[in-house]
Amino acid sequence: MSEGYGTALPASMPILLTRPSKVSAVVGTDIDAADPELLSIRAPFRQRRRGVELKLIVDNLSARRDETLIRNVTLAHAWFGELRTGSSYADIAARAGTSKRRIMQVVDLAFLAPDLTAEILDGAQPASLTSDLLIKRGVPSDWNEQRRLFDSLR
Repeated sequence: MSEGYGTALPASMPILLTRPSKVSAVVGTDIDAADPELLSIRAPFRQRRRGVELKLIVDNLSARRDETLIRNVTLAHAWFGELRTGSSYADIAARAGTSKRRIMQVVDLAFLAPDLTAEILDGAQPASLTSDLLIKRGVPSDWNEQRRLFDSLR
């Protein structure tokens, strides 16, 4: 048995190949001749419990941009700009082809703290943070409360 098999370090998970011959066939090389270090992956992860569900969140060291969240934050800023110039929620909804309620929900994303908006644009926001989550929970008006919300999702 190879070292580390069947064990996991805290916040780390080894990923092992159980059928290296199939990998050999796919990549077209003799897997036994490969450097063993190249055949193992150790991925950091976190556990998140929600009710009876346990979710493993595998941390990716490279940023993962949530394009839907970015699009909604961008729309929120554009729609808030229209509100400031006198457009109504109904006017914006008609132009955007959506409901007045949706405009009212999404526009709150324009009030995220600048550092949190930067995290979103960089893909550094918590993995479980989505537009839907922010819309359902509501965006706190206080930036420190927003930061606490982000931190609670990490």
